[in-house]
Amino acid sequence: MKIFTKFLFLVALCFQFFEMSAIVSPPPPNDDCTSAIPLTPNISCSYTTYTNAGATNSLTPGPTCANYLGGDVWFSVVVPPGGNLTIDTEAGEIQDSGMAAYRYCGFGDFLGCDDDSNPNGLMSRLVLSGLTPGETIYIRVWGWGGETGTFGICATAFNCIGPSLTGPTYDYSGCPNSYSVSYDVTSLG
Repeated sequence: MKIFTKFLFLVALCFQFFEMSAIVSPPPPNDDCTSAIPLTPNISCSYTTYTNAGATNSLTPGPTCANYLGGDVWFSVVVPPGGNLTIDTEAGEIQDSGMAAYRYCGFGDFLGCDDDSNPNGLMSRLVLSGLTPGETIYIRVWGWGGETGTFGICATAFNCIGPSLTGPTYDYSGCPNSYSVSYDVTSLG
């Protein structure tokens, strides 16, 4: 009986040791909106890898898309002169993301939410237009249903001036959904 008791004691000690030595990820530096990592909008998307491992739940109310269960991280971006932005995510360890945009930290002006608009799968993509050039927009990213790990993100600027009239065509090039409309004038009067 003594040997069995010592064995149980040693087993219990081992479990406590392993439990105490479990690795817990510290929160990432952009765990809160006030410490958002700045993104610089470019002409084309160049993803940078980040993680939400160890991220906590934000105090800002949860978005209503992409099965938000917490574990979000924050980014900021200054709106370029054209007033238009695309924020795009890329799969890493996270294979399905959610993303929301706000004008302010905290209970700021909600601009939009996305689940799966990225053409590359289940990742998020937000196309924001008509913004005030020079204002800062805050982007919140999380894994669908609480998924954690790495992901890529980029910000691109698009200049959607259209429609501009060039010959017999209204040109909307540079807009997120580019298209042209042609017309034929047969009579004036």
